[in-house]
Amino acid sequence: MIYGALTDDGYGIGMPFKSSRIGKDVGYEALQRYYERSKMALKEPGALDELREKIADGMARCSSRAEFCERLYNKGVDAVFRLNAAGRIYGVTFIDHGQGIVANGSLLGSSFSANAFEQQFYPETEISQMNYFPFGCLNLINRIDLRCRGKMTIFV
Repeated sequence: MIYGALTDDGYGIGMPFKSSRIGKDVGYEALQRYYERSKMALKEPGALDELREKIADGMARCSSRAEFCERLYNKGVDAVFRLNAAGRIYGVTFIDHGQGIVANGSLLGSSFSANAFEQQFYPETEISQMNYFPFGCLNLINRIDLRCRGKMTIFV
């Protein structure tokens, strides 16, 4: 595994270096162990309940994707929507900065899947009239660096 510095735009600068120069706790095997522990922690009963509540509350009170993203952002959660070329939502990921959890909508349940959001936000709207880049759908790398401070649980 190789580490290196990035600019604000995500471009590599400087000379990359091997993880072994830092120590064994940041190498490939250590990261694999960390990911496995994270998976097990998220499978515990109730681990995702608080995140589900925040998302369900936002869904119940919002009629647009921009409004939904902004409401979740105010609760410390970011929503990252993935769109195909036609503008249809094909995936959604939630990042709870308070709990340090990253989870796909489908992991949280079918009511939080991409299809559920597509139906809620665009039930009869023409694809060409959609707003593709609302507030809150974010520059993921910068937001994670600023708000998570290395205490993230990752499950994809």
